[in-house]
Amino acid sequence: MHHPQWEPFLESSPSEVAAEFLELCTDAGLTLVNTPGEIPYARGTRERSCIDLTWSKHLTVSDWSASVSPLSDHYMLTFTLHQAFKDTIPSPPKTFYSWGKCKWDLFIKDFDAQLPTYDYKKQSTGIKAFTRAVITSYRRHCPRGMHKDGPRLWDDTLMEAERIATDSKARYLQLPTPDREAEMQRTRSQFFLLLRERLRNTYLRRISKLNPGEPLAWKYISGRKKASLPPPTSLLLGDGQHTYKTARRAANALNRVFLPLHPSHKAVRFSKGIKRQNPSLGIVSSSLFGQQNNNESAASFTSFSSTSSSSEPQNNYESAATSNSVFSFSSNSEPQDNNETATTSGLVAHLHSPLDAPFNRTELLAALRNTPYGKAPGPDEVYSEALRHISSKGLRFLLRCINHSWTTGTIPAEWRRATIVPLLKPGKSPELPEFYRPISLTSIVSKVAEKMVLKRLLWVWTPHPHQYAYRSMRTTTMQLAYLIHEVEHSRNHYLQVNLPKKSGIGNQLHYRPHRTLLVLVDFSKAFGSIDHRVLIRLLANIPGVSCRRWLRNFLCGRNAKTRVGNRNSDRRPMLRGAPQGSVLGPYLFSLYVHPLLNLLNSFAGVTADMYADDLSIIVKGQSREDAIPTANMVLEKLHA
Repeated sequence: MHHPQWEPFLESSPSEVAAEFLELCTDAGLTLVNTPGEIPYARGTRERSCIDLTWSKHLTVSDWSASVSPLSDHYMLTFTLHQAFKDTIPSPPKTFYSWGKCKWDLFIKDFDAQLPTYDYKKQSTGIKAFTRAVITSYRRHCPRGMHKDGPRLWDDTLMEAERIATDSKARYLQLPTPDREAEMQRTRSQFFLLLRERLRNTYLRRISKLNPGEPLAWKYISGRKKASLPPPTSLLLGDGQHTYKTARRAANALNRVFLPLHPSHKAVRFSKGIKRQNPSLGIVSSSLFGQQNNNESAASFTSFSSTSSSSEPQNNYESAATSNSVFSFSSNSEPQDNNETATTSGLVAHLHSPLDAPFNRTELLAALRNTPYGKAPGPDEVYSEALRHISSKGLRFLLRCINHSWTTGTIPAEWRRATIVPLLKPGKSPELPEFYRPISLTSIVSKVAEKMVLKRLLWVWTPHPHQYAYRSMRTTTMQLAYLIHEVEHSRNHYLQVNLPKKSGIGNQLHYRPHRTLLVLVDFSKAFGSIDHRVLIRLLANIPGVSCRRWLRNFLCGRNAKTRVGNRNSDRRPMLRGAPQGSVLGPYLFSLYVHPLLNLLNSFAGVTADMYADDLSIIVKGQSREDAIPTANMVLEKLHA
């Protein structure tokens, strides 16, 4: 690759490859910006060349220079880029907010100034005003960039060692002598020794902070050994017939795969009115929830008496010392104005279940404390970091918005939207949309309200004991331990069998251990195939008008869009499936499969366990011939 164009001192004729390469670059409109004759590569004092070339097109390059580097035989190239009609090219926008550098005092002051007075006549616009105030405030007072200024790896000591090694190498290249070569090797070794020590200390410091219980820790460890997956923006997606060359078309193609529409999928209507009363529970219920069958009613709920609203229902895992202020507003916990007091007293007068009581400040603060940092925002662009720094005025405003949604069953449109980010499944082809996993991002404010609703729901409902997911103190290890226990327990029981003797006349008594058959079922798109009508009939058993109406409306009118790069697809309705990316979605799925676990565990000698959507069925029998028919019968019931 030697040519007089970039090597004027070349005495021989240019190589054929270099001539063809120069012609190819010239035809493409590229301009060579190297300073002619300046050496960007030197291996020792003999082998020097200009093999590092810099080409430009539609840009102006100035201040091109090559400097000696102790890290490589290649020189360090530095230059400045200029646009055709502007001075310099702007740097790319920084994506992340630096919450550690946010001026929270100014954020709170600005937030309180923008937050309007809560209007009881226009309560539906309250959450929009709250969201707008939060977004405007953190955009003004939170800079973008790194989250915080961490420890510097390239400190002054390392910079000085690099300068000394660079100067010694430059002196040796100018006048190669044995003394200068020895000095270059010594300073270079000292620099690399110091650099390796800093890298080792940095790695050990990061490893020491990893927690085995945090998923990000395992992602950090696994990311050390594998390359990152390419984003969909750099790929040509296709379905075999069409190729989607733009990000917009790729987003629409992925959205059609993630949210398929079928003629059998019908949207569930919103629940508005209160039409009939259930005399057995003494509560008001809506006729829109439909009838329930025997299997669906197996997911039982704890019912409340109309006179028991002064205490919170307790389960075995909750403390008996729970405060009684959970069910009503307290004057010392939140200041209320006259309009709010009248509204709250009117609501409490019509309550028949403590489940329907308005939320208080304590429940809101508990939900905010359980909202983790570092989560991606939903379509409303509200971050949890900003939400946890709002003032007391903002807390009162947000609590009124949530209580209005809770008592009226009106779910804001921002809470029923989702943004889907596609991630390629490991080991799959990146060209096919079917091999991408949808990651749904929902509103953080909605997640706070969902945490409060979930806390109420768990008063009257507990996930099935054979469901090991979405439950505290339950892990996959416990399910595996229970499986091993069942297999070993079955092997300790023996069956007496009379078999003919191999030699002689008569039979001989043999002892055979009982057999255990394990059936593992993997449901295809289990979360996305939930029928909302069946789930709503299950929710009809909840002893609370506001709770079941809010949960029903939470499923209605949901839509999502897929984001590829900076492009979004068209919105598509979500007519089936649990709301993925939400707090309530996994628990609604657990409620949906509750009757299934009851049905499977009702068969003699059959034990069914689930972890999320993974089902394991244990069938016991005296022999393999006894267990197989039972397993086939269970699978037939499962497919029915």
